[in-house]
Amino acid sequence: MPITPRDIEDQFEDAALTLCRLPNPPGSGAKGYGHSWPEYIHDARQAYGTDEVRMRVAPSARDIQRMEDCISWMAWLDPKDARIVWLRAEEEAQAREIDFDRFFAELLTALCIDPNGTLPAW
Repeated sequence: MPITPRDIEDQFEDAALTLCRLPNPPGSGAKGYGHSWPEYIHDARQAYGTDEVRMRVAPSARDIQRMEDCISWMAWLDPKDARIVWLRAEEEAQAREIDFDRFFAELLTALCIDPNGTLPAW
């Protein structure tokens, strides 16, 4: 079965979505000239876990491998073209992520659970 341009677009969108879903806790990147102390809590709501929590779906190993393959394809493109392709993929991935958040909020509302509240411990 031949690969269509739409299949390639979908692969890039999936790669951008996978990259967004990878865990990236604060302080996991390079420190640069920053301090080595851990982040401290700025607000009492953060201390007790009542601040807004967003559900994250961790990508599978297969998703990560497909993302790495897709990113390696960008080496074949001119750097300006590669940037345009990636920005477009990120834009589409964000739209899909927002749709998922809206779907999840509607699902919680249908289950009579406040989407902005805390989830029950089942």
